Amino acid sequence: MIKKLFIIVVSCFITLGLSSTALHQEKKEGIDTLEFLLGEWESQSINHESGETAEGRSTITWILKGNWMKWEFSGQTSAGPVQVLTLITYQPDRQKYAFYSFNNFDSDPLPHFGNWIEKKTLRLTIIEGDQNTQIDFILRENGGFDQTHSSVSSTGEVKVRLTTRYRKIDKR
Repeated sequence: MIKKLFIIVVSCFITLGLSSTALHQEKKEGIDTLEFLLGEWESQSINHESGETAEGRSTITWILKGNWMKWEFSGQTSAGPVQVLTLITYQPDRQKYAFYSFNNFDSDPLPHFGNWIEKKTLRLTIIEGDQNTQIDFILRENGGFDQTHSSVSSTGEVKVRLTTRYRKIDKR
Protein backbone atom coordinates (compact mmCIF):
# COMPACT_ATOMS: atom_id res chain seq x y z
CA MET A 1 0.00 0.00 0.00
CA ILE A 2 2.75 2.46 0.95
CA LYS A 3 4.66 1.51 -2.21
CA LYS A 4 1.60 2.29 -4.39
CA LEU A 5 1.06 5.62 -2.62
CA PHE A 6 4.74 6.49 -3.12
CA ILE A 7 4.50 5.72 -6.86
CA ILE A 8 1.37 7.89 -7.16
CA VAL A 9 3.03 10.80 -5.32
CA VAL A 10 6.22 10.54 -7.42
CA SER A 11 4.12 10.37 -10.62
CA CYS A 12 2.27 13.52 -9.58
CA PHE A 13 5.52 15.39 -8.92
CA ILE A 14 6.96 14.29 -12.27
CA THR A 15 3.76 15.34 -14.06
CA LEU A 16 3.70 18.68 -12.24
CA GLY A 17 7.37 19.20 -13.02
CA LEU A 18 6.83 18.54 -16.72
CA SER A 19 3.79 20.82 -16.81
CA SER A 20 5.71 23.55 -15.03
CA THR A 21 8.57 23.25 -17.52
CA ALA A 22 6.16 23.40 -20.47
CA LEU A 23 4.51 26.49 -19.01
CA HIS A 24 7.82 28.36 -18.81
CA GLN A 25 9.07 27.60 -22.32
CA GLU A 26 10.29 30.40 -24.54
CA LYS A 27 8.68 31.26 -27.87
CA LYS A 28 8.46 28.49 -30.43
CA GLU A 29 11.13 28.40 -33.07
CA GLY A 30 9.94 30.07 -36.29
CA ILE A 31 7.20 32.32 -34.88
CA ASP A 32 9.50 35.38 -34.69
CA THR A 33 9.46 35.76 -38.48
CA LEU A 34 5.85 36.94 -38.17
CA GLU A 35 6.69 39.93 -35.91
CA PHE A 36 5.96 42.25 -38.85
CA LEU A 37 2.26 41.57 -38.18
CA LEU A 38 2.32 43.03 -34.65
CA GLY A 39 0.56 46.31 -34.01
CA GLU A 40 -2.54 48.19 -35.04
CA TRP A 41 -3.48 48.42 -38.70
CA GLU A 42 -5.93 50.13 -41.02
CA SER A 43 -6.83 48.22 -44.15
CA GLN A 44 -8.51 48.83 -47.46
CA SER A 45 -9.73 45.93 -49.57
CA ILE A 46 -11.00 45.58 -53.10
CA ASN A 47 -13.05 42.63 -54.27
CA HIS A 48 -11.88 42.04 -57.85
CA GLU A 49 -15.02 40.09 -58.76
CA SER A 50 -17.57 42.74 -57.68
CA GLY A 51 -15.44 45.89 -57.65
CA GLU A 52 -16.64 46.52 -54.10
CA THR A 53 -14.28 48.13 -51.57
CA ALA A 54 -14.19 47.78 -47.78
CA GLU A 55 -12.23 49.21 -44.87
CA GLY A 56 -11.20 47.67 -41.58
CA ARG A 57 -8.99 47.82 -38.52
CA SER A 58 -6.82 45.13 -36.99
CA THR A 59 -4.94 44.64 -33.76
CA ILE A 60 -2.31 41.90 -33.64
CA THR A 61 -0.64 40.93 -30.35
CA TRP A 62 1.41 38.13 -28.80
CA ILE A 63 -0.50 35.75 -26.51
CA LEU A 64 0.32 32.59 -24.55
CA LYS A 65 3.93 33.53 -23.76
CA GLY A 66 4.68 34.46 -27.36
CA ASN A 67 3.85 31.05 -28.80
CA TRP A 68 0.74 32.40 -30.51
CA MET A 69 -0.45 35.66 -32.02
CA LYS A 70 -4.00 36.97 -31.82
CA TRP A 71 -5.32 38.96 -34.79
CA GLU A 72 -8.58 40.81 -34.18
CA PHE A 73 -10.17 42.39 -37.25
CA SER A 74 -13.34 44.45 -37.58
CA GLY A 75 -14.61 45.97 -40.78
CA GLN A 76 -17.62 46.97 -42.78
CA THR A 77 -18.81 45.60 -46.12
CA SER A 78 -22.01 46.09 -48.10
CA ALA A 79 -23.23 42.84 -46.50
CA GLY A 80 -22.74 44.34 -43.03
CA PRO A 81 -20.16 44.30 -40.26
CA VAL A 82 -17.39 41.69 -40.30
CA GLN A 83 -15.47 40.48 -37.26
CA VAL A 84 -12.63 37.99 -37.51
CA LEU A 85 -10.44 36.47 -34.80
CA THR A 86 -7.37 34.64 -36.06
CA LEU A 87 -4.98 32.66 -33.90
CA ILE A 88 -1.52 32.21 -35.40
CA THR A 89 1.40 29.94 -34.54
CA TYR A 90 4.32 28.07 -36.06
CA GLN A 91 4.23 24.28 -35.96
CA PRO A 92 7.85 23.08 -35.91
CA ASP A 93 6.87 19.43 -36.34
CA ARG A 94 5.06 20.29 -39.61
CA GLN A 95 7.43 23.17 -40.46
CA LYS A 96 4.42 25.32 -41.31
CA TYR A 97 2.65 28.41 -40.06
CA ALA A 98 -0.89 27.73 -38.89
CA PHE A 99 -3.67 30.33 -38.93
CA TYR A 100 -7.08 29.48 -37.42
CA SER A 101 -9.74 32.07 -38.27
CA PHE A 102 -13.14 32.48 -36.65
CA ASN A 103 -15.71 34.99 -37.90
CA ASN A 104 -19.23 36.26 -37.28
CA PHE A 105 -20.78 34.53 -40.29
CA ASP A 106 -19.42 30.94 -40.14
CA SER A 107 -19.84 28.44 -37.33
CA ASP A 108 -16.62 26.53 -38.02
CA PRO A 109 -13.03 27.81 -37.77
CA LEU A 110 -11.12 28.17 -41.01
CA PRO A 111 -7.64 26.64 -40.81
CA HIS A 112 -4.95 27.70 -43.24
CA PHE A 113 -1.32 26.60 -43.37
CA GLY A 114 1.75 27.72 -45.22
CA ASN A 115 5.30 28.99 -45.40
CA TRP A 116 7.57 31.63 -46.85
CA ILE A 117 7.86 31.11 -50.62
CA GLU A 118 10.13 34.13 -51.13
CA LYS A 119 12.00 36.47 -48.79
CA LYS A 120 9.02 38.84 -48.53
CA THR A 121 6.07 36.55 -49.36
CA LEU A 122 4.29 34.24 -46.93
CA ARG A 123 1.79 31.92 -48.68
CA LEU A 124 -1.04 30.16 -46.87
CA THR A 125 -3.41 27.60 -48.36
CA ILE A 126 -7.01 26.90 -47.45
CA ILE A 127 -8.58 23.71 -48.74
CA GLU A 128 -12.36 23.46 -48.35
CA GLY A 129 -13.80 20.49 -50.17
CA ASP A 130 -12.88 20.97 -53.83
CA GLN A 131 -12.05 24.67 -53.36
CA ASN A 132 -8.46 25.75 -52.97
CA THR A 133 -7.63 29.30 -51.83
CA GLN A 134 -4.18 30.79 -51.46
CA ILE A 135 -3.47 33.84 -49.34
CA ASP A 136 -0.23 35.73 -49.89
CA PHE A 137 1.18 38.21 -47.37
CA ILE A 138 3.59 40.46 -49.25
CA LEU A 139 5.84 42.74 -47.19
CA ARG A 140 6.27 46.25 -48.61
CA GLU A 141 9.62 48.04 -48.58
CA ASN A 142 8.18 51.11 -46.80
CA GLY A 143 6.55 49.05 -44.04
CA GLY A 144 3.14 47.49 -43.99
CA PHE A 145 2.02 44.58 -46.08
CA ASP A 146 -0.43 43.59 -48.77
CA GLN A 147 -2.59 40.51 -48.75
CA THR A 148 -4.09 38.75 -51.76
CA HIS A 149 -6.77 36.06 -51.69
CA SER A 150 -6.79 33.95 -54.85
CA SER A 151 -8.76 30.94 -55.98
CA VAL A 152 -6.73 28.12 -57.49
CA SER A 153 -8.43 25.88 -60.06
CA SER A 154 -7.83 22.15 -60.39
CA THR A 155 -5.57 22.96 -63.38
CA GLY A 156 -3.48 25.35 -61.23
CA GLU A 157 -4.90 28.58 -62.67
CA VAL A 158 -4.69 31.35 -60.05
CA LYS A 159 -7.36 34.08 -60.02
CA VAL A 160 -6.97 36.99 -57.59
CA ARG A 161 -10.32 37.63 -55.86
CA LEU A 162 -9.43 40.09 -53.09
CA THR A 163 -6.53 42.45 -52.42
CA THR A 164 -6.03 44.19 -49.08
CA ARG A 165 -3.47 46.85 -48.20
CA TYR A 166 -2.49 47.21 -44.52
CA ARG A 167 -1.09 50.46 -43.15
CA LYS A 168 0.24 50.62 -39.60
CA ILE A 169 -1.55 53.13 -37.41
CA ASP A 170 0.91 55.67 -36.04
CA LYS A 171 0.17 56.18 -32.32
CA ARG A 172 2.37 59.24 -31.66
